[in-house]
Amino acid sequence: SLASHLHDSRLIDGTAIRKFLKDNRISPDMLYSPSLADLIAIHGRADAFVAFTILSLDAGRVRLTAELHVKERNFESVGDFSCEVALSDLQTKVSGNPSSTSLNKTTPYAGTNGLTGIECLYCPGPSFPPKARRKGVKGQVMVLTEVIVNPDGRAYEIRLISSAGFGFDAEAVEAILRWRFKPAQVGGQPIAAITQI
Repeated sequence: SLASHLHDSRLIDGTAIRKFLKDNRISPDMLYSPSLADLIAIHGRADAFVAFTILSLDAGRVRLTAELHVKERNFESVGDFSCEVALSDLQTKVSGNPSSTSLNKTTPYAGTNGLTGIECLYCPGPSFPPKARRKGVKGQVMVLTEVIVNPDGRAYEIRLISSAGFGFDAEAVEAILRWRFKPAQVGGQPIAAITQI
């Protein structure tokens, strides 16, 4: 709603973003993850995006803090602000619905209940993000993901569990999408299963 008031702005709507996530085999609940905002913005050819965190929700009012990221600065934050917003009755009702926090509950975990484990056959490492290089970030970084590996050995529905920021999350997801796995098996037959990476 805020972006629609800007002159000459083109809004990437939620439907397009959900399609991008589905096409790239990323869990739909990552729509709500600021750690993948760079990836979505780059693929969506966005000039800017706003990432926000809700601080409190009380009686139809929401207090939030937001950051503006622009392409000219390689999507680094160029400004931050806090505000309070009044919600409509419908928004207040919807705000009470919890967002998805895990992968498909019908998919079993690899290595449990007679399933074999999942083995990575082709696993090139992620690239070092330019944003982190410019910021002088050094050291070992861990990004924890939960992934469904399909019977064809490809990752599907990647979900971040822990975030490292500075573009590492997007690079990790991009790398995992290129990986090839030996899928979990039951009775010698490949089966979709969840694993952590």
